[in-house]
Amino acid sequence: MQEWDRFLEHLEQKLGKPVVSKWLRTLTISSFDACNLHLEAKDPLHLHWFEEHVRPLSSAILRNRNARPIRVHITVAGCTTEKQPKKQKETPSFFLPDQLFTHANFDTFIATETPWLPSFLEDILNKRQLFNPILFWGEHGSGKSHLLMALAQTYQKLGLRAHYIRADTYTQQVVNAIRMFQLRDLRKTYRENDVLLIDDAHLFARKDATQEEFFHTFNTLHLEGKQIILSSAVAPSTMEDIEPRLISRFEWGLAHTLYPLSKERWDEALRKRCEWLHFPLSKDARSFLISAFSALSALFQALDALILRIHLEGTPLFKRNPELLEEKDVKKTLEDLLQKEHAKILTQEQILVAVASTFGIRQEDLIGKSQSRECAQPRHIAMYLLRSELRFSFPKIARIFSRDHSTVMTSVRQIETSVQKKDPEIRATLAEIKSITKRG
Repeated sequence: MQEWDRFLEHLEQKLGKPVVSKWLRTLTISSFDACNLHLEAKDPLHLHWFEEHVRPLSSAILRNRNARPIRVHITVAGCTTEKQPKKQKETPSFFLPDQLFTHANFDTFIATETPWLPSFLEDILNKRQLFNPILFWGEHGSGKSHLLMALAQTYQKLGLRAHYIRADTYTQQVVNAIRMFQLRDLRKTYRENDVLLIDDAHLFARKDATQEEFFHTFNTLHLEGKQIILSSAVAPSTMEDIEPRLISRFEWGLAHTLYPLSKERWDEALRKRCEWLHFPLSKDARSFLISAFSALSALFQALDALILRIHLEGTPLFKRNPELLEEKDVKKTLEDLLQKEHAKILTQEQILVAVASTFGIRQEDLIGKSQSRECAQPRHIAMYLLRSELRFSFPKIARIFSRDHSTVMTSVRQIETSVQKKDPEIRATLAEIKSITKRG
């Protein structure tokens, strides 16, 4: 396939010939047509590397002669599913679902603080639940996207048409459909599915056209008994700038809270990921990685980088048995990532001290009950920074300031609006605060 060859030549300039030769030219082309390319990887690691490092580039660059996107389908050689999804008419390229990461499956998913979640998920897949829609909500790092992708892939293996899409992708598709007079195609794409999975539904906020379109799609699917599964960073009752009629539909079924894994369980998550990638790290190496990174997503990115770099180095000892890797080997291989992680570590205390220092007020007044103007603005900014920099949930921030979480949401939105409008005073203040945190 000429387009694939040209794409690889482009990547050689970006990634280097050794990388392309080792990881991409070893992929087998099983079939292709004008808009689809089917590849086979040697093993899960080979497939995972493609998904992490090449998938975003292929989605943006790989085009056919008519400038239409070529969709890449990749599987592990010899792996087939018992049932194939129902055959569908070709989906317009503008309305394709988002990519499902193969590592986001139930084998690597670890249920959080809810022991009955696994049996609940089994009931969903076996259609023993009457809840529709189902909404999973929780803060960043609670596994929402992983869970929805795992559900989508399992539904597809059962032969159902399951369509996974992020809310921001759906919004862009609605905009494209309106501009290109293809709303009928968009509706057909979304309303003929057996299961629709929308990730980060809270991002529909202030997107009036998207909300209007999704409202009618939701009604159509619900009336036909088609399952709708959503995720959100907040509970439906606390969503802002989303029409009440849409929020009421989100509340028709069941809203279930997900919590981020406690750091005590990171080793379990890391071990499962290593097993899936056939890269069994020693407990000491895993412990070092866990202590070095402050977020689970950063930890997984470090693992991916470690595997890639060791394979590129081609060290026979490590290739035979990754368990022989010691802490010093991990430190040397990930030296740049460890330095970057150390530089970005920021704490709640640092933010509060920096804000109080910038505005010349006491930290006790910043988090206290005072409603004076000299404390209100700094407090809003501190709430915004705890949210944007540390990804604290609204309820957690509310507890720090002894406020209601809705008050926190309003305060954060005010600063976000000022930032989006490029308010020079706010931008200068934020820059000063961040410079203090870096010095301190």
